[in-house]
Amino acid sequence: MTNKPDPNAAAAPLLRALEAPDPLTCEAARAQIDAFVEAEAAGQDVDADPAFADLLQHLDHCAECTTLYEELAADLDAALNPAEQPALSPAPTFFKPARQSSNVIVTVIGALRQAFAVQLRLQLPMAGALSGGAAANLFADTLPEVAGAPLLAVSLVPGQAGEAPDVLVAVQSAASDQHWEILLATAESSHEATTDAQGIARFVGVPLADGEQIELSARALPT
Repeated sequence: MTNKPDPNAAAAPLLRALEAPDPLTCEAARAQIDAFVEAEAAGQDVDADPAFADLLQHLDHCAECTTLYEELAADLDAALNPAEQPALSPAPTFFKPARQSSNVIVTVIGALRQAFAVQLRLQLPMAGALSGGAAANLFADTLPEVAGAPLLAVSLVPGQAGEAPDVLVAVQSAASDQHWEILLATAESSHEATTDAQGIARFVGVPLADGEQIELSARALPT
């Protein structure tokens, strides 16, 4: 006679885990959630990382902190993957702007400050200004709010004959081997590129209108 599996025995490990004492307070857990979400987004095996063992156990017990984790994970994914959004939207509300003016909004994403979003209100050059291969600078400034205070520069260069201009995005910091994943979103389209050895990402043939708002999202890639 074949013994049927005992459902109570199969559930016993889960019940023991839920009955185990919670190692963290909600305050201590929330202090770790930012780093946990960023590590998970970077592809790290957070379930096997002992640094997050107590946090994972706490999330098994606390619905409130689990909800916060899910919201942060969704916000980070939305900020780093604007191509999945139908149109340009404001930066996630959880991450407050680090700098804001009428033409520029800089938002730093996560506790490690290795990802950021920049919203720019474009002031395009006059017609003919890009002739002869000249570039037109749209924005250039250091970002002290971001880890390593990188220099961000955005410029236009002539595209192929009869095509929209190319957008060059440069992110340069003291770490010369640092590469960045850049996402450029307009109201009509989204584009993705990775910076080269000179710290420059090129977006080919991007239609733009004067006064249009674009959003750049950048994430430092593991070195």
